[in-house]
Amino acid sequence: KQTARSSLLFKHKEGGRRKHFCGFLFAGTFVNSFSKFDVRMTPSRLVLLFASLFTLLLSPAQAQRPIPSPNGAFVILQERHRGGVEQKVKFRNGDTYILAKRAPGPALFEISPNGKWIYRQQRISPGENVGYIYRVDKKGRIHPANETLNDRAIRYLMKKTGFRPDRYFHKNVAFSKWEMKKNRLVFEFHASPIRSREQPVDRWLNYDLETGEVSKRNP
Repeated sequence: KQTARSSLLFKHKEGGRRKHFCGFLFAGTFVNSFSKFDVRMTPSRLVLLFASLFTLLLSPAQAQRPIPSPNGAFVILQERHRGGVEQKVKFRNGDTYILAKRAPGPALFEISPNGKWIYRQQRISPGENVGYIYRVDKKGRIHPANETLNDRAIRYLMKKTGFRPDRYFHKNVAFSKWEMKKNRLVFEFHASPIRSREQPVDRWLNYDLETGEVSKRNP
């Protein structure tokens, strides 16, 4: 059974050879730029890299394909306009909620199996993204979380590990999975150090969907 993201990835692979060739050229340039900052290309880093590449390579036509919720209550639409991409949720009864009016590009979306939660991963600059959480209530209204997943993770790491965000750039999050029995989302946080003598930060974390609290993810 395909998730919303796997469906998009499958459709994306149907593109022509020219798009794939350009993608490899861009990937080479992007990886080479990381080497100048002495950033280790760990497996988790590669996941974030290719997620960013996927977002960059989406064509306008692909951006317009709807992403349906598992329960059929709504679809997520991404429509490219002059000045950006409009991202919105359209419900079965015709109601529409705008997630972003002029996003810099298409986003990666994940919808929880029960259709009550939406995760939006938006690229905001080369090598950096932001994770947004939305709750869908029984009346079909959408409630955005008051903080981004990045902000929650950074505050948690500052408190627990002494993380210094001013010493890092390319602070990213990457969706892993929903754990609905425990009512949480599992994700990874990554930050690249500005100075080569410092280590990159890679942390697996839990996000409590009800409280918005972040906690350590045990192996």
